[in-house]
Amino acid sequence: MFDESQNPGDRESIDRLATAVEGLRSSAIQPDVLFRAETKILSRLPVRRQSWQQALLWSAGVAVAAAVVAVTLAPTKSFAAELRRIAQNADSSVRHVRNYEVEADGSLKLTMEEYTDGNRARFIDMFGNQITSIAGKVTMLHPDGCATVEYQPGHRRQPTTASQIVSLFIGSERVSGVTSSVSRGIKWHGMIVDKFTAEGTFRDGQNISRQSHITVFADGRSERPIEIDSELSGLQSSVSKWDYPANDENLFKLPITEKTRVFDLDAEHATILDGLSKSGRRVTVGGKTVELIQLWVDEGGSACAIAKADYAYPCNYGIHIDDLNLSTEPEDAPFSGRYAIVQPSKYNRQPTQLFFTARPANAGSVPYKDRVTLRIPVFADKKYLGFAKFEDVPVHRAWNLFFMLRPMNLPFWDDQTQEQKSTPTQAASADR
Repeated sequence: MFDESQNPGDRESIDRLATAVEGLRSSAIQPDVLFRAETKILSRLPVRRQSWQQALLWSAGVAVAAAVVAVTLAPTKSFAAELRRIAQNADSSVRHVRNYEVEADGSLKLTMEEYTDGNRARFIDMFGNQITSIAGKVTMLHPDGCATVEYQPGHRRQPTTASQIVSLFIGSERVSGVTSSVSRGIKWHGMIVDKFTAEGTFRDGQNISRQSHITVFADGRSERPIEIDSELSGLQSSVSKWDYPANDENLFKLPITEKTRVFDLDAEHATILDGLSKSGRRVTVGGKTVELIQLWVDEGGSACAIAKADYAYPCNYGIHIDDLNLSTEPEDAPFSGRYAIVQPSKYNRQPTQLFFTARPANAGSVPYKDRVTLRIPVFADKKYLGFAKFEDVPVHRAWNLFFMLRPMNLPFWDDQTQEQKSTPTQAASADR
């Protein structure tokens, strides 16, 4: 809300904001940006089917996103474009952003640290992962010493500025009662800064109204953000601190050594899709045929067989490999309601199933051989028929199978099926 008592410069700023924000509001929302913060907000919102790896790429702004959640979910008509102007002026140098949660005693808990310079970014998250995104190449060094790499050419520039983060969420129409203000040349912590505030009512995915408030302090001369304070009722407050260090190439390097086990996610996905495009070995049990495509294992000891199969199975009936004792769940009472049911999906219109081991992620590593004997559970009409046996099966290795295969509880190829690629006219023709 514009205060008539403010000076003409402030009014001009508000007018610019009101005009430019309409363009921001039409921007497509990218819901996976808050992957690391989804337990706070986005777990209550419908999310688009996107890979976990893509979420990590877009999480280039998550160091700030958690701190500016009130802006990203409840952007204001006057604040959003002004933030864009600030960030654009700050885009010519290295940015260092530290994101904190405000604890009950008022102390700050560091949740994410970010360095950004143009198309280069490096992040350290609260789980100990270190991530770099440089010219489309995303590398994540995990606490266990392994690294995953994915090259994503053609993606939009990572949301390394506050304005870009705002634009990713500005499409939400869940905000009402928005007010904002701009105060210039105020004293703050011994500095003369410009202060931007915005507040409004955000309606979450359960139609619960939450009051949001955000304050941005920016350098009055360069208009670079210095600190962003945000509040959203029912959640912890956040603080994001910005500074601008001298350019240092070491800021964008990960401590990867010759001994680091590096896994190429793009190559792994390509291998799987190539296998799915071909025929595999078939075994029939009780009239049900299972066509094995590939067997994958990971650093944590989990295993998954990719097969063409049209039936569901209960998650306590995992695959068997050699004579290893893998399962941590008893194989009994199938389809009793006690265990989750894993449904097949489709790739190129063919029913495809991911058969995992009945094994939690923290069960420990397993010394899998390079070639093994594999048994896949077979069901028909919720009836257990036995195991399909495949001998001398080559083993493919990955860092984390769920990370690679079902990053958002959906197969990574979910957005690549023929039905989704085709236009409505093409899909209609294919079904005739």
